[in-house]
Amino acid sequence: MSGIPNAIVATLKKLGYFATQYGMTTYYWCMKLGKVQLQKWKKCGAKKKMDEAYSSLGAEVYSLHKHGESNWQNMPSVQQQIRMVEETESKVFDVDEAADEIDKEFQSKKEELKEKYAGLREELGKGDLGE
Repeated sequence: MSGIPNAIVATLKKLGYFATQYGMTTYYWCMKLGKVQLQKWKKCGAKKKMDEAYSSLGAEVYSLHKHGESNWQNMPSVQQQIRMVEETESKVFDVDEAADEIDKEFQSKKEELKEKYAGLREELGKGDLGE
C-alpha cells in the first residue's frame, strides 16, 4: 500500500524537476534575448559610426581629387581616414562576436541544466526500483 503514495510522490518530484528545468531554461533564454537585443543596439550604433567614417573618407578623397592631387592614396589625411574606417569595422565585428558568445553561453547553460535535472530524475527512478 505504501508503494502507491511513494510512486505519486516520486512522480510529483519528477514533474517538479521538469518544471524547474524548463523554467530555468526559459529564464536563461529571456536573459539571452535581452543581452542579444543590447548587442543589436550596439551594432546599430557601430554601423552608424562606420557609415560616418566611410563618408568622411569619401569626402577627403573627393576633396583631394578636386584639388588635382593624383597620388591621394599616400596622403596622411587619407591614411588616417582609412585607419578610422578599419577601427569602426572592427567594432562592428566585435559586436557580432559578442552576440555569438552570448548564444554559446546560453546553449552551454541549457545543456548543463538538462544534464543536472536528467540526473536528478534518474536518481528518483532508481530509488523507486530499489524499494
